[in-house]
Amino acid sequence: MITLDLIQHLRSNGGAQPLPTLLQQSLGLNDAEYSLEVSGYLGLPAITRLELNALKPRYDLLAFGDAVAHQCLLAEVPQHGYVLILSDPFSPVVRNWAQQRITVAFRVAFALVDDLQQYFNEYETSHRAMEQLAVGESQEVSKEGVTEISLSTLAQDAKPVVKLVNSTLYDALK
Repeated sequence: MITLDLIQHLRSNGGAQPLPTLLQQSLGLNDAEYSLEVSGYLGLPAITRLELNALKPRYDLLAFGDAVAHQCLLAEVPQHGYVLILSDPFSPVVRNWAQQRITVAFRVAFALVDDLQQYFNEYETSHRAMEQLAVGESQEVSKEGVTEISLSTLAQDAKPVVKLVNSTLYDALK
């Protein structure tokens, strides 16, 4: 059973693992049980992997790079408006950031950490970097010292010229 004490304990002693993963492991729940438990505790709807695939992401309202960095997704649901899907529904930091950043009214839901990460990975491999130029991302350096360019690293670039060059290289390599 989820309790505030358990959440605080895991948050302070959890290390680098995301709180939802720690919570699911500590309670010994499978994905469906975890979703049901969190949904009941927080009163938020759970979004499944299949439902994620059916949604229309709104990267014009919340840039892809920002969505990946904060592990959340703004999507449009036909006849229901906008929904912000969080991988960590317990994070007040992400909720506050989203409320300040997103200019449209939205409801909040959550998805499993792995499901949302897989969604981002699939989106990144199927879209060109130039389409996300306004979103942009910075470069990460791999173990070999080779600069790695991906949509998630392009969004972190602060300089427009660097974004343009890296986006062009990314698209050319794809």
